[in-house]
Amino acid sequence: RGLTFYNSFIILEECQNCSFEQLILGLTRLGKKSKMVISGDGKQSDLLHNKQGGMANLMTRLSDVNGVGLVYFDNTDIIREPIIKRILERLDEKTAEE
Repeated sequence: RGLTFYNSFIILEECQNCSFEQLILGLTRLGKKSKMVISGDGKQSDLLHNKQGGMANLMTRLSDVNGVGLVYFDNTDIIREPIIKRILERLDEKTAEE
């Protein structure tokens, strides 16, 4: 707490596992001449269901803030073994049926 990052490129990874409050704590460390990337996959959260949603909440609230950009990826952006893409597509199909 209290640290500010100047002249930095900060990556907050696996943010689907952060609470809204933890994300705010990270964001408020952003200093002059710095950029921050917040990444995470909401489908892979380790948090209990009632604790999830911090990243989605943050993205919704900041979507129209000048200087903030949001990028969304889907299965077409996967650069892993081809089997991973097929597995995720099948799991998405099954989830949609439920």
